[in-house]
Order: sequence, then structure tokens, then C-alpha cells
Amino acid sequence: MEYSTIKTMKSILTEDTSTCFVSDCGCKATDCHHVFEGKNKTLSERDMLLIPMCHKHHMEIHRDPEMNKYFKGLAQLAWEKKIGPRPQFIKLYGKNYIEEPEGENEEIELDAYSHPGVMSQRHKEIETCVGVPIEEHTEMHRRKNY
Repeated sequence: MEYSTIKTMKSILTEDTSTCFVSDCGCKATDCHHVFEGKNKTLSERDMLLIPMCHKHHMEIHRDPEMNKYFKGLAQLAWEKKIGPRPQFIKLYGKNYIEEPEGENEEIELDAYSHPGVMSQRHKEIETCVGVPIEEHTEMHRRKNY
């Protein structure tokens, strides 16, 4: 399956592929951002970990490592909710993008959607750019039926 163009893309992160995913942007989505690039680009397409973005925000996400990491965390949350458990995600994508609070053990089963330490303080700061708190993003995904 090829979902790499904005006209044909499908995403487990959002049903609206016509508007930039960055909240409060409101611009028409012109670019299809693969959340995981490089060797995982094909996995991103297969698992529909694609984000519709305006060109400005698409370029910004590639220049800002923290913003990129934030969206990788959102994608992982959506993947765990819709596709499979965290160990399977880590095996496929090679890394856990959800930061746990100090002292937590990755082997403990956690509901990432309700866990208070899902994202770091820096990710909270990025919400200013994104415009929607992580809790609202995750609640949005919890309510949607894809």
C-alpha cells in the first residue's frame, strides 16, 4: 500500500487529512509527513503513521528534533491503541518514544493514555507550537473509531 501522497494518505492519527495536523494552524495540508523515516518509512506507510501538514510545519518538524520526538510519541500512542502492545512497537521501530517517569520500569504494563508521565516537560513546552495538550490528543484518539 502506498499512502505517501496527501491525496491518498490514510492515518491512524487523524481522519482529517485535508488540514494541517498542527493545531491552530488551519492551513490546507499539502505535505504527507512520515512519522518514522529512513529504514522505517515503509513501516510508517504500512501502519498509517502519517501526518497531514502544511509545508511550513512539515519543514519545521524536520528541523526541530524535539517537535519530531513529540510527534513520534503521539504516533506510538496511537499505534499501541490501534495495532499492538509496546514491546511489539519497540521490536518493529527499534525504540520507545514514550518517556516514563523516573523509577518506572518499561516492563510494567501502563495505559499510556492515562499515565501522567507520558511526555517530558520539553514535550509540554512543544504543546505551545502544536496548540493542543497531549491529554487532548490522546483523548481524541481514545474516542475515535477508525
